[in-house]
Amino acid sequence: MDILLVEQGDGGEVLLRGGDVCFDNGLYTSVYVSLFGGETYANIFDEEVSTDNDFANALNQTITLDTLREIESQAMKSLEWMLKDEIASEIAVNVASPQYNMIDIEITIIEKSGKVNKFSAVWDSEKLGLARFVDVSNGGYGL
Repeated sequence: MDILLVEQGDGGEVLLRGGDVCFDNGLYTSVYVSLFGGETYANIFDEEVSTDNDFANALNQTITLDTLREIESQAMKSLEWMLKDEIASEIAVNVASPQYNMIDIEITIIEKSGKVNKFSAVWDSEKLGLARFVDVSNGGYGL
């Protein structure tokens, strides 16, 4: 179980309830940090895995069809450790740009148990920042 990090528009923050740290009962924090944490999450658990900032670099490029494919590829690369460590049996990433300067990233992770997790991120290319990151499978953050 991970400490729950909640995206507040300026990076992940620890969520407190009644002065107590909230914990993530799902994959929310793992996915969030894998995608937006740079060289952190997978490196901690597996010395053979090396993460990089290619996902963030792809997000900061001019939005084209090739860029959207690259973002999708880099997201999969950032999440591959879940397949290797047998946390997930399947991962799917879909990336689109429904409006000017916005990138929607939809992630579906099927755990070995069969549980389906769905995450949604919206990247604001104009502000070069994450506008939203939510666990849509339970309507919240994984509490």
